[in-house]
Amino acid sequence: MIQNRKNIANSEATSGCFCNDQDKCYPDGCTRKPIKSDGSIDYNRCTQVGGNSPYGQAYDTNSIEVGRYFCLQQPPCCAEMFRSNNPEACCWPEKGYCYPTYCTPETKANNNCGWYWEFHDSATPNGYGCMKGDSPSTMQPVFGLPAIASSGSAPTSTPKPQVTETPQPKSTSTIAPHQPTSTAAPTSPSRPTNTLTPTYRQPTYRVDPNPTSYQPPQVDPTETPNPKPTIHIKSPKELAREVINPENIQKLNSSTKKILDTPKEGLNTIKQADQKLENTANSWIERIRIFIKNLIN
Repeated sequence: MIQNRKNIANSEATSGCFCNDQDKCYPDGCTRKPIKSDGSIDYNRCTQVGGNSPYGQAYDTNSIEVGRYFCLQQPPCCAEMFRSNNPEACCWPEKGYCYPTYCTPETKANNNCGWYWEFHDSATPNGYGCMKGDSPSTMQPVFGLPAIASSGSAPTSTPKPQVTETPQPKSTSTIAPHQPTSTAAPTSPSRPTNTLTPTYRQPTYRVDPNPTSYQPPQVDPTETPNPKPTIHIKSPKELAREVINPENIQKLNSSTKKILDTPKEGLNTIKQADQKLENTANSWIERIRIFIKNLIN
């Protein structure tokens, strides 16, 4: 009945999964895909497929085959989340199955990356996710370890066969990097060698050669006055060079950065608080569900 709900090839889909939207889930039929075709991330897509309560996951939570697949093969979104260092690149609870190698401080803190590989008092002793044991020191993998656990290095690609990477074309350039080819330097326009300097006529005074009393010299109003210091008038280009320079731009950036960043920091704080509250609620819901299940069983 579950298999009839798929429109994904049976060779790719995993038993116990029913994600039937090829745009919003990976080919395994289990893992939802919040990454859109243009590369942007929309976490709301996690609630647009699946429908299996309480988180909208697209797999049977009681399926042993699904648990084995997630623990050993790993949800394909784990590598995408590691590569982007964005916890919203992987839906919950799929990100809980990501092996700790895929988890960064950003995706682990309050985002539950690797949750099912950790010890939890109320669940792990009876087998919870990928681990089983009475204490952190006695925990053992339920199904085994994924291949990434023995590689000893950080993941660099999405696990196969869920996602295949497109090979990057090799460069055909023969020029060594950082070795620019020689280019003739542009010739600067020559500056005039002769600078025109305005000429001034010295004033002449008509003085009585035999004055009987002192008389101030009479200045001919038609004569040019004494020369004044030369005033250098700067061109618009010179003024622009003085005003628009890296130091002034840096001062402007420094004075406006804090004002412009304040709304962003406020939104990030609200978002982190909301995410933390959501994860705490989800954790308690999950624990209550397991407690009721164990009580009934």
